Amino acid sequence: MVLPLAARAAFEGCVRFYEFQDRLQISSSMLTSRLKWMVSAGLFERKQYQTNPPRYEYVLSDLGRSVRPVLVSLAAWGNSRLAPAERSMILIDAETGEEVEPAVVDRATGRQLDTEQFVFAAGPAASPPCGPGTSVPAPPGNQRTEAPAGRRLAAL
Repeated sequence: MVLPLAARAAFEGCVRFYEFQDRLQISSSMLTSRLKWMVSAGLFERKQYQTNPPRYEYVLSDLGRSVRPVLVSLAAWGNSRLAPAERSMILIDAETGEEVEPAVVDRATGRQLDTEQFVFAAGPAASPPCGPGTSVPAPPGNQRTEAPAGRRLAAL
């Protein structure tokens, strides 16, 4: 769970090791290993800000910043299960200060994607199905031929 928490801390302005440690309340050895992993995964960039002694900042990369919609969705999901007084954070409009309610929608149509109208289908790199009744249809134009038509994996 360190990735979502570290990314959230970075979105809130943390860049230095001690800021992450204060915010996340984890040991320095654990934070060091997690930051190394996130840098190697391309989610953070390590930038030196002091030479003697060497000190570094950890800033979100483009890939790391692309995690924001996922964090917003996770926070909205978590908040939907809490009473308003139990929420440790809310998403607000920076200009108005009004609380907003995130929704995942199809970019082309604006339709919400949390209904059973939307299902997962096998993509070009899909693995074989795991058991009877778990095959998924290939989307129109997909070159895969081994996925039987008419079955779906799961509704969103």
